[in-house]
Amino acid sequence: MKQAREVRLYAKTLFDMAQRRHATDRVLEDVMVLGALSSRCEEWRLFAAQHALEAAKRRAVLQDLWSPRLHELTYQWLLILDEHHLLGLLPDVAERFEAYCRKAKGVVRVHVTSARPLDESTVDRIRQKLGPRFGGALETRLALDPGLLGGFTLRVEDSVYDFSLAGQLDALQRQVAAN
Repeated sequence: MKQAREVRLYAKTLFDMAQRRHATDRVLEDVMVLGALSSRCEEWRLFAAQHALEAAKRRAVLQDLWSPRLHELTYQWLLILDEHHLLGLLPDVAERFEAYCRKAKGVVRVHVTSARPLDESTVDRIRQKLGPRFGGALETRLALDPGLLGGFTLRVEDSVYDFSLAGQLDALQRQVAAN
């Protein structure tokens, strides 16, 4: 719970500051690079988790790595995260920051997971149905999960809608077990 609050706080603070400086797009690029690095690079994760290195040396490492590459706002924010031993939250903060940027632009992300590949006309019908309901432009992400057996699931923001055969079978099984 505390981490979720910190993720929201640091992402929202950076977003608000980036908006005031008209640097949202550049800061978004920076944050996405940092989030991806945190997710994919073991050395970076070890650095983020290891606080045995004294603060001045950590700051020097961060300065060498990031000062010339990041927007000044992103770099200062990164230093603050490090001071509070929160670099490990970067992937989650990056995701939340990106969500704030999408919301500000009126874009809603929809994750469509299907049992088999969907043709473009099916994806277009899903967009047409969801567009008015959620307001704004839809950004569609597609994924496959053969375990769904048939149909698809939708994840929009924090809500999941299950239109899969596996979901229907699970519901039927729960209903039979309850009786």
